Amino acid sequence: MADDNDEHTRTLALAETALNQIKALKLAANPRNFEVWYTYATGHNPGLNQAINDIVGAKGTLGDHDIARLYDRHLSPARFSERIDEVGGKIMGEIDQVMSMIDAAIGSTSNYSESLAGAAEGIPPTPTASSCG
Repeated sequence: MADDNDEHTRTLALAETALNQIKALKLAANPRNFEVWYTYATGHNPGLNQAINDIVGAKGTLGDHDIARLYDRHLSPARFSERIDEVGGKIMGEIDQVMSMIDAAIGSTSNYSESLAGAAEGIPPTPTASSCG
């Protein structure tokens, strides 16, 4: 039970930190803003934390537009589907290249087989032991 109480206390402290940031920057206390600042407070997303620190360092504040951009880049579930589409496109390109190489190999094999067949037609049959007699 002590672990539950520790988790309760820890998560409330993180929530309070997030809410204090929202208040200090005079941002709307909406779920997106809260998620950005709660994630920042946890420190579990170093890319988000660095981006926030860079913007605040340069501008001294964060606006709604900044928060929306940070959310889209670091937290939005949609960012995964974009990445999946990108990776899928790369894989399709690789598959196309492999298929082209296979087609070229099949063509080379076919040409080689035809050349061998043509060469074989020009070679006289070898005498067998019974015909040498």
